[in-house]
Parts: sequence; structure tokens; C-alpha cells
Amino acid sequence: MDDMSKEQREMVVRMKQELSKEFEEVPELATTWHILRFLRARDFNYEKSKSMLKNYFNFRKQKDYKRIAEIDQTSERAQIMRQYYTSGHYGVDYEGRIVLIERVGGYDPQNLFKHFTLEDVEDHLIQIHERLMYIEMPISSRMFNERIDNTFLVIDLKNVNVIQLFKSKFKSFVQFGTKIAQDYYPELLSKSVFINVPVIFKAIWAIISMWMDKKTVSKFDFESGNGQKTLSKYLNVDLLPVEIGGKNPVKLSEGFGPWKEALHQSYQDKTFFLDDRQPEYDYYYTKEERRKMNFRSSLLPSIDELTRSHAFEEDVFKSAPNIGEIKVSGFRVSLKRSMETN
Repeated sequence: MDDMSKEQREMVVRMKQELSKEFEEVPELATTWHILRFLRARDFNYEKSKSMLKNYFNFRKQKDYKRIAEIDQTSERAQIMRQYYTSGHYGVDYEGRIVLIERVGGYDPQNLFKHFTLEDVEDHLIQIHERLMYIEMPISSRMFNERIDNTFLVIDLKNVNVIQLFKSKFKSFVQFGTKIAQDYYPELLSKSVFINVPVIFKAIWAIISMWMDKKTVSKFDFESGNGQKTLSKYLNVDLLPVEIGGKNPVKLSEGFGPWKEALHQSYQDKTFFLDDRQPEYDYYYTKEERRKMNFRSSLLPSIDELTRSHAFEEDVFKSAPNIGEIKVSGFRVSLKRSMETN
């Protein structure tokens, strides 16, 4: 963010002003970092970037992100989703980038769409991206003491049924995932390596790449073997899961990384954010944005003031047996109500 030109800084300010109403509804997106992602995705064409952002805001309203955050990711249904969609976030590379792994040979779109609708799959992909940005990346940033805002993607084509690649459900699934990543979560992918690539796949890739923008396509490399030599330039291959030739016994579907505990906590809390969002503020907000955020926070009443507030005497609170933990965050004050009865 420090290397922006004067013109680019002016674009960010203008975007904040012209989309101020939208940003008020989703304040965590009103940051230079988020706006820059959309500007870069459209090569700093302001109108195209603005249109892209507006489409994202409309998409969020349509999908109801609060509903998606409350989907139980520990349920049997969620486990079935992971069984047919074989992917996971698995540690970091030498630069701190989150390692994403897609085992395409394990995809089972036939059974996936027997159990789930396209909307279900969309919800699953959304929660993955949200937790990537607001939980996994901030934790990696804290570890490396610098902003980590890119990912390293490994796509394993071992045991891929080439005929399946041409089937409508498989194509729809790939197109679906590509659209969400490109249109709503742009500029997160830094590098990708395909491994165990069949000879015929390069011809197929010519078709698949038509669904992607040129900038995204340029980030991919291909290896006919297990890619260990190439991957070792970027990460410790021993830490990869056994399923793709590493030595780590933790299953890909279970995920692996320093954020695992925080992820499970977010599942329990039904949120996309860290319990303590300070790493997010430290690495993804400019000094000015942090200053403004701290100013807003200083205007919030203290916990003692909240508990003494007359609001707790209103009927809406009288119906609750007791009020539990109160959390004060940069943008929100949330009340956690105990479900225990007296």
C-alpha cells in the first residue's frame, strides 16, 4: 500500500466517497487494502473497478453473509461437502503465503450435487474465502511480522478422469469456483503449480483458461510429475499432506496450520473474524485508518457503562434469563446471551 502513486491514492479516496453508503454496511471493506485489490484486478480502470465492487456488494446482500457465517462447519453435512470437494488450506510457504491445495482427482461433482445445491456450494466457497482473509492471513501476518495477502495454490491432477473434465456438472463446478475467486475475491492468488499433469491436460487447459482473465492465467506453472523439485523452491515439501507426496499425516480435509484453533473458534462463534482482530487491524489497515478506527472505538461506552445502561432495563432484555459476555470490537458491540435458564 505504501507504493501507491498519487493517482492511485486519489482513486482509493474517491471510491470511499462514492460508495460510502455501501461501506457503512460493511465497514471492514472500507480499507485501502480491500479497495486496491479491486483496482488492481481491473488495472486501475476506475469505472470498471467501481462496477466490480458494486457487484460484490450486491452479491453480499443477495447471499446474506450473516446467514453463511452461522452455517455449522462441524456438522456431518459439512463433512460430506469436504468428502466430495477435496481441497484444503495447508500451512504456509517460505514467504508466509497460505498454501491452498486442490486435489482435482478426488472431486466428485456427481455426488456433490446429489447432496447439495449450487447455492450450498457457493456458501461453502464464500466462508472459505472470508475466513482466509480475516483469520488465516492475519495470523500468518503476525507470524512473519508483515502483511501476508497472497496465496500459493497447488493443484493435483493425479487420477483425474479426463472424460469427467468435459461433463457439464464438472465444468459448472469449476466455472463456479473460478467466478467467485475472480469476481468477488480478486488479487489473492500469487502463484499456482499444477502437479501430476496428464499430457492431454494442456489441450484441456486451453479451454479452461478461457474462463479466466489473462492476469490469472499467467500465474500457473505445470509439472508432469509430482512437482517436488519445483515446489521445494517455494515451501517445505515434507510438510505437505501424504495425499500429494508429503510426509504430513494430517488429512487435507482437516486442514493444517497455525490458524486451526482460531478457525474452530470462529465456527463455534458463528463469525468470519478472529476473536481478537488486532492482527487484522495491524497489517491490513493504514495508519490513518487505524487512527480513525481507534477514535470511533473511544466513543463506544465501556463495558461498565453498558451494564449500567438503561437499555438493560428494556423489555427486550428482560425476557433474557441473563446476559453473558459483552464484546467491544472496532466496529461493533455484540452481546452474547447465555442460553441457560434460571
